[in-house]
Amino acid sequence: MTVDADSVDALIHAITGLSFSEEEIAKNYDKIPPYLRIYEAEIAEKLRVVRTMSIIAEKLGSSKIKDTLVPKVDELITASINNGEDELLLEICQQLGNFPQHMERNSCVCLVPLLGRVLSQVEEVVVGEAAADALIRVIADLTAAQVDSICLPLIKSVFEDDLFCSSRRAGCRLIVPCYCKTQSADHKSELKGRLLNAASQEDEILLVREAAVCQLGQLAQQAAKDRPEILTSLVALSNDNHRDLRSASVRSLMQMIQYCNEKDLEAIVMPVLERYSEDAHRNTRQNFASQLAELQVAYNKIGKSLCPIFIRLWEDNEPEVRRATASNLAAFAEASPKELNGQLVPKLKEHLVNEHDERVRREIIAETVKLLPKLRKEDASEVVKTMVSLITDSGSAAAKQAVFDHLKDVLSITSPSDMKATIIPSLLKLYNDQNWRVRLGVVKNLPELLSAMDDSQVTSTILPAYVSWLRDQAHDIRQAAAIGLGRIVRDRKTLAEGLAKNSALASLATDGNYQFRKVWVLTAQELIENGPASCIPLLLPQLMKLSADKVPNVRMALVKALIRLAKHLDASVVKKDVSGPLAELIKDSDADVRFYADEALACLKK
Repeated sequence: MTVDADSVDALIHAITGLSFSEEEIAKNYDKIPPYLRIYEAEIAEKLRVVRTMSIIAEKLGSSKIKDTLVPKVDELITASINNGEDELLLEICQQLGNFPQHMERNSCVCLVPLLGRVLSQVEEVVVGEAAADALIRVIADLTAAQVDSICLPLIKSVFEDDLFCSSRRAGCRLIVPCYCKTQSADHKSELKGRLLNAASQEDEILLVREAAVCQLGQLAQQAAKDRPEILTSLVALSNDNHRDLRSASVRSLMQMIQYCNEKDLEAIVMPVLERYSEDAHRNTRQNFASQLAELQVAYNKIGKSLCPIFIRLWEDNEPEVRRATASNLAAFAEASPKELNGQLVPKLKEHLVNEHDERVRREIIAETVKLLPKLRKEDASEVVKTMVSLITDSGSAAAKQAVFDHLKDVLSITSPSDMKATIIPSLLKLYNDQNWRVRLGVVKNLPELLSAMDDSQVTSTILPAYVSWLRDQAHDIRQAAAIGLGRIVRDRKTLAEGLAKNSALASLATDGNYQFRKVWVLTAQELIENGPASCIPLLLPQLMKLSADKVPNVRMALVKALIRLAKHLDASVVKKDVSGPLAELIKDSDADVRFYADEALACLKK
């Protein structure tokens, strides 16, 4: 987005003219509607102006931002800090983070003092984090000399002066970017020391220590020679008294584990992993469980399996831990293929049946679908049978729905004989399930099984079921049943004429409930669209009789169907059965019916 020069001048003037004076606000109080607080009105106006700063910077160009815009922003930050405008400061920091893309690299350094003042003088955590985010983007465009002369003194001030804990917390995130930029070994050592000290210092605020711990893994990726010291610190933190620090140490340890040698993996890291898996607090175990697949990849180089730890966490008493473990099942199995058939498959079948938390079971089902192609044929068949057992009456409605969500994937790797022997009978048992979502799952998925059924089985069981579902109380099921019948006749056109003559289906067209007449229209449309041309004379006359239906919704369903069917009807059929009723519908009393009738007429004339 760009603006002209006059608009830029106006926006800069608006920034300069923003009022932070309580006296000025009091003067304007009478001008504000009674239902608005003066503070809210002022903040909204200030935010509207500040959000234009990126646009101004883009228009001004690199050479003018430093001399024209930055001084105005400096004044605005000073006024906002003095008046405690945290919401405004948050927006300013977010806007300043976009400035480097409009500035030359050498001039970006002028943004550091502005953001540094916000970082060091504002107590609000969210504002401090926004200032750190912007500073990280600015540091990426600075030279090593600029980092040494401007950024390092800022970090020193943050950690050594008596500032807010939010400042030190956000300041932890600046250490690694500066470490990557500086060329001085002394400065690197100083930055590393500050981060390690912030993480391990017991009298430091917990939030600051946690933020420092989260950065240790990133520091280890950049500081090759300091990795042993960082690993020692993380090992100590994994056994800290504070549960939040133990939890935070998990991810940092994962980030540096790829750099550990075989001896360290076995002697130093493995005891830590055992400790994580048995940690007293749920969050630590949950965070650790989500990293198990990545860990197994690292431990493959020493030939050690973490499957016992995986299974232990999969059987944890906390649902969130089991869920985090289950979400890693496919990835862990891929990293540990030797354990898949021996240990994981038996546990998989057990947890599919016995898991009592539905969120966890849904995760297990989703991961199982990913695993099926990788299993031995006999194991895959057993797992499929276990999944199908969940959609019989013994499973909960949530479990059935979870299987339905992935049934198409299951069917894609299931043999026709297994479909016929297990899946089809199981689905038909749910014909009249009390939960409408379960019935909907059956209606949507039965057509996927047509390849495993012969015409007689479809005629005797599937078609009657779908016709009965057209009278279901749930609208979604009626609609899905109509679409399902269209799918069936598309694949089995020989069944179309018999279905078009079905008396139970025809009775819907004259039923006293308009919802059933309406679904009959949709069904007729599906049969004509997907069936042979011989269905048209069987269905179209009755379809057009509904042009005189007393309910506008039925008439509207009819004209919408004619729009879809226009390409299937030849001129003689249109003249004989459609033209007369459609002429009346174009003059219908309902505006929506007239609108779609006009569209249907246009389609029929093409």
